[in-house]
Amino acid sequence: MHFDSVKSAEQWCQCAPGFKQHDWLDDVDIFVLPINLPINDNAIVEIHLLNLRDSQLFESEFLKPYGKAIEEAGGVPFVIASSHVIRIRGIYNCNFFILTQWPSFEVAKNWHLSGSKFHF
Repeated sequence: MHFDSVKSAEQWCQCAPGFKQHDWLDDVDIFVLPINLPINDNAIVEIHLLNLRDSQLFESEFLKPYGKAIEEAGGVPFVIASSHVIRIRGIYNCNFFILTQWPSFEVAKNWHLSGSKFHF
């Protein structure tokens, strides 16, 4: 879902009947994240919630080759790639979030089965 602000997202979560359920606390994590690129309507998205010990090393050594490899495989890297993660609800903590967009499940599956992800 797309909201104009963190406050709007929080208000929606507090008011939407399905999300007000208290018994969801341990089962559903809701994060507010800054989006870099639009998500296509029929896209397959891949989400990575990360806990990094050295975010500078991760950003300098991993992100650039990862983005290049995703593009070469037909995906769109870094629809979201941010350490600005706001948790509205849930118990999972992460300090970096990546969302990759794929044009189809087949393209995403081929990337994961190819072994290309292990080359960097």
